[in-house]
Amino acid sequence: MTRRSRLSRPTRTAGWVLASVVLQRVAEIVWAKRNERRLRDRGGVEHGAGHYPAMVGMHVGWLVATALESSSTRRIRPVVLTGYALLQPLRYWVIRSLGDRWTTRIFVVPDEAPVRHGPYRSLRHPNYA
Repeated sequence: MTRRSRLSRPTRTAGWVLASVVLQRVAEIVWAKRNERRLRDRGGVEHGAGHYPAMVGMHVGWLVATALESSSTRRIRPVVLTGYALLQPLRYWVIRSLGDRWTTRIFVVPDEAPVRHGPYRSLRHPNYA
């Protein structure tokens, strides 16, 4: 096996992993926008809109840095990938617990009680933990 063929397989795998994460995030944005419209229809008020561009920049930067790192080293870091994979169920537990209240922004609907099930039984903001 040549040096080039040994290096190309991990790079392709990293590309597939990164592409799947990007597709996942795009699907989440579509769902978040739908939920955002529903929350606004129920009188929801956005809080912290000023920091939203910084959060978007941070997430985009993370994806770009991941792409650059995997293309420059031409390998996947198993510990990082395993950590990411282990945290995904926790992310989706938070998203599922919030249901139609989950968005990428912060909305409060007046006169609706905060979510108190799932991870919200123990932590007020588990997505930040």
